[in-house]
Amino acid sequence: CEVECPKGISLENIARMNREYLKANII
Repeated sequence: CEVECPKGISLENIARMNREYLKANII
């Protein structure tokens, strides 16, 4: 499923990474 549906998983992971990254920068 890495080739057919990497977008959904990657988007969720990227969103989580971005949120944690922003929180880390704010704090």
